[in-house]
Amino acid sequence: MIPTDILTIRYPSLTLPTGLSIDIQPFLNGLVPGSAWPLLTLKDFHSLCKFHPSPTRSIVPTISPRSLHHWWSIPLPHSARNVWYHAWHKKILCRSHLHSQIPLAFPDPTCAVCSGDLDSQTHFLFDCPAKLAVWSSIWTTFFAFPVTSDSIHSCLYLLNFPPSKDTTLSSASIFGRTLLAIWQHHWLFVFDQVPFVPSATLSTAHILLNQLWNEIALDHGSI
Repeated sequence: MIPTDILTIRYPSLTLPTGLSIDIQPFLNGLVPGSAWPLLTLKDFHSLCKFHPSPTRSIVPTISPRSLHHWWSIPLPHSARNVWYHAWHKKILCRSHLHSQIPLAFPDPTCAVCSGDLDSQTHFLFDCPAKLAVWSSIWTTFFAFPVTSDSIHSCLYLLNFPPSKDTTLSSASIFGRTLLAIWQHHWLFVFDQVPFVPSATLSTAHILLNQLWNEIALDHGSI
């Protein structure tokens, strides 16, 4: 899309849309013989459409560009990174969000797993008791500090991770794979009516971590 300010300078006679209204009259006038707009070369068009992002601007408001660059280097499955990215932009399809968008289809905004609290994004990812139990076990196994909602929140949104007891695996990789396991088991519950059981979710998380261990060992010639 050509920026509005550039269009205004280049085509002062062009009436630009304001708000939600769109004036198509200039387009129709341009179709009438004898009243064509000034020619716009392909080179000019490409020049106008170029996007020049600020080098210091992050696409995630709470995370610096340097931290975001590091996040891309974390060895994670694409699906885990996708869940994480959606969480940053508050696009997780928790029931409170679905209820606010399509209340007729989702009349109940409370958590379907624990049937208790409002299913906000925070509740969906880690505050639900069943999901917090998964995080608690992971923290006990891999990290040197007890888990809290604040510590999970800090990992998820600020990329501040506790040190890992296992020097082979980065804390970020452990966190990302646990997040993916919780995501997978949540939707197994929703679509396949498989109960969300913390022990089963933990088993999936450990399988994902074992895959990473094997990949690291293969890279170092240990297998």
